[in-house]
Amino acid sequence: MSGFETALAGAVAVVGVSAVVLARGWPAPAGKHRAPHPSVRPGRPVEAMDKVAARCEVENRVTIHARTHVTRSFVCMDCLNPSTDPLNYDTTGS
Repeated sequence: MSGFETALAGAVAVVGVSAVVLARGWPAPAGKHRAPHPSVRPGRPVEAMDKVAARCEVENRVTIHARTHVTRSFVCMDCLNPSTDPLNYDTTGS
């Protein structure tokens, strides 16, 4: 093999390796992580509200109400107005 053929083969190898490196994006940019292993599944989504049927004081009918877990507010899902929470009623009768 002559010097020209060796230089040509080296140049082709450098171009090929450079094309692969650019196509793969190697080295990986900062912050890019691999996907989690398939055996690691995320947990089920947690419902943020308890939904119950209660009487809406604004519409004067029974509608679906939601009680949030964080603020414990009780809101009608139809008119979005706050309602009296039935869990806060005094049941002792005094």
